[in-house]
Amino acid sequence: MRHKINSRTAAACCAMVCLAAAAWYATQTVRPECDVRVAVWADKDGNPMPDRDGKRWTVRELNEQAYWKKVRAGECEAPSARWRQWSHL
Repeated sequence: MRHKINSRTAAACCAMVCLAAAAWYATQTVRPECDVRVAVWADKDGNPMPDRDGKRWTVRELNEQAYWKKVRAGECEAPSARWRQWSHL
């Protein structure tokens, strides 16, 4: 026995899938644009030199620290759901 899919049912299913995808996309956490600059001493390979305690950092970790420092100082916005940033467009 073969089942026929009603065109209304197919359209409703497609609309629900599209709505779910749009809702997922809108609720993803994103970081607003913020100019973060980091200057470090680097070795001959371009890797940051260790700090006073001997801890080695990557450029990515240093950028992350600088970003959160700016967020705490109120110079940058904290990450939020993508849809919250649509009002800034």
